Amino acid sequence: MYLSHYSLSQMPFQISPDPKFLWLGEKHREALAVLKYGVMNNQGFLLLTGDVGTGKTTLINALVNSLGPDTFFINVSDPRLDKLDFFKLVARSFGLEGALRSKLDFFMSFKNFLHKAYDSKKKVLLIIDEAQKLSLDSLEEIRLLSNIERQDSKLLNIFFVGQNEPEGDCRICEVSSERCRLPEGDFCGQGTCEGVFFHERVSSPYQYCL
Repeated sequence: MYLSHYSLSQMPFQISPDPKFLWLGEKHREALAVLKYGVMNNQGFLLLTGDVGTGKTTLINALVNSLGPDTFFINVSDPRLDKLDFFKLVARSFGLEGALRSKLDFFMSFKNFLHKAYDSKKKVLLIIDEAQKLSLDSLEEIRLLSNIERQDSKLLNIFFVGQNEPEGDCRICEVSSERCRLPEGDFCGQGTCEGVFFHERVSSPYQYCL
């Protein structure tokens, strides 16, 4: 009915967000720019948060569609896996070969993959969706993956995407040996706010609340 009446070529108002129909407000443009910058410059950790329906998935889809062949990426949509299953999911998604019977097997294989990617001038991006559901143990395991690096560069970018839940945000901060600081007096517009937190081991992380 919509197609013929309004002379449309595609059905509008679909439940699943379609990046082809993406319209970005000021804060969403800024957030997408930071996401792209984070990948391009190997910024390490980045946290994107927002309430349900604020466009987190749409932004991530737009980011993924903008990535070129020089970037390996995976999007873990449900992080509630036990440790070894999570490692196996990451390994298979990145095309790592060989049997993974332990954390050590994964770590050595993943380390080799990251260094080969760097030598080939490739970026590696791990997106963790529904990050507020991560346990402290899972957060710590993910943080430890970021320790695979070179003196002059991060080898792995990890983007956490989740809902605005203060307890979850604090858990993400707690995985670091230094306390993450969410500054007071964040700029807040209508339905949006943004803040910056700092940590010695994380290069220029940002928190965006949509």
